[in-house]
Amino acid sequence: MLRLIPVIIATVLTMATLAVAQTDDLAGSWHGTLSNGNASLRLIFQIEQTADAYSASIVSVDQGGAVIPVDINVNDNAVVFTNSQFDIHYQAEVSGNEMTGTFTQFGNEFPDFKLVQE
Repeated sequence: MLRLIPVIIATVLTMATLAVAQTDDLAGSWHGTLSNGNASLRLIFQIEQTADAYSASIVSVDQGGAVIPVDINVNDNAVVFTNSQFDIHYQAEVSGNEMTGTFTQFGNEFPDFKLVQE
């Protein structure tokens, strides 16, 4: 049993390091295109990291570069972006340099909306 303790500690420390590294990768520009078959809208999610939190905004490329501030909540691999003024809700799972989830605005749902970090 005593031999197993260093292995457990090493495993926990490695997992904690990987979790921190993955969260650090969120900062930057994430690009995606909403499409309903008739029209498409290019979006850039800008994520910044401060000492202990994230801030984010969405740039709507095809709408004159309009910048929409959004709240961001990060929990392990799950990320949620919200803006009550424009009724935006995007809940996604992060995997490497991609996040995929459901984007909803004014009752319109876009499942499997993918953002790629560039």
